[in-house]
Order: sequence, then structure tokens, then C-alpha cells
Amino acid sequence: MPKRTIILITVLTVLTAVLVFLAIKNEQKRQSPESQDTPVVVDQKPEKTALLVFSPTEVVLSGSQAASVEISIDTKQYKVDGVQLDLLYDPEVLTNVQLTVPQQNFFGGPGDVNNFINEVDAQRGRVTYYLGISPTLTSKQGKGVIAELSFTRNPSTDATESAIEILDKSMIVEEKSHESVLATPSPLHIIIGR
Repeated sequence: MPKRTIILITVLTVLTAVLVFLAIKNEQKRQSPESQDTPVVVDQKPEKTALLVFSPTEVVLSGSQAASVEISIDTKQYKVDGVQLDLLYDPEVLTNVQLTVPQQNFFGGPGDVNNFINEVDAQRGRVTYYLGISPTLTSKQGKGVIAELSFTRNPSTDATESAIEILDKSMIVEEKSHESVLATPSPLHIIIGR
């Protein structure tokens, strides 16, 4: 057999082998479960639906009497581990501002909660408060009181109204994502009487 024919047969054999190999590999790829159209799961941030609410939502202050309101939580569809509350008030209008943890609160009773931060900056009119569930307990869902806020009217104020706002730094921490699920909160309206 001539040399040319042997080279041509060898090249055709190699080419056939490569094509068969590619065809088999392509067939395996089509049958592989990885290549089937499977939906891609994307982690989405939780929807912000949980609420922090003052109760009552409006207070009338007169003279030197102290006022007290509860701050309640409604977690909606979420289980939560903690609440961070950042409040802003006018220190020229309000004094003696205090935030306390009720004995029985949303997260439970004594030993069920940790009050990590409870600071009042009377100069700037800021309150920072963090309440979290004890690490030995499971996350909570539902409604309940998380804090009691008390304050008095500054006797030297001429203001006729004021407010205590829940700042954007505030959050309700969802158990799985550890993201805030807090919806935009409403302020506490304060009417100042004489």
C-alpha cells in the first residue's frame, strides 16, 4: 500500500475517533441533571413589614406631670431575635427621659432577655436601646411590649407640641437572615399644655 494511503487512513481514523468522542461527551452533557433547566435560588432580603408602635400614639403633657407610653412590637410573619431602638427627641422640650424593660415583655420574663444597651443622651436628645432574646431560647413571633418610655415637660419650654421619632438606625432583627424587617415607624406626637 502506498505511503499516502496509509497517512490518509490514519488521519481519517483519528478524525473519526475525535468526532465520536465529542458526540459521546455532548450526549452525556444533555443527559446530565446539572445541565437541565433548574431554577436558581436567589437569597432575597426579607420584606420590611414588622412594626414598632407607641401606645398611645399621642400624649398631652401639662405642668410637671410625667407621661408614660409603651413601645410595642408586631413581628408580622417573622420570627425575631432582637430589637434595636434609636429614638430622637427635643431636649429643650422634654426632660427625665427614661426607657425601661418591663418585667414581662415580648421576649419573656426575667432571664429570657438581655438588655444590652440602654443609654439616654440628654444633651443630644437621643435614646439607644437594644433588647435581645436569651441565646438559650428560640426566636419569637407575634405582638408584645418591648419597652416603657417615660418623660416630663421641660418647665422652661414655650413649645406647644413635640415628637419622639424612631430613627432609621432602629431595627427588628429576623432570625434567619439577621436583617432588619422593620417597616417605617410612626413618631409619638406630644401636645404641650400649660
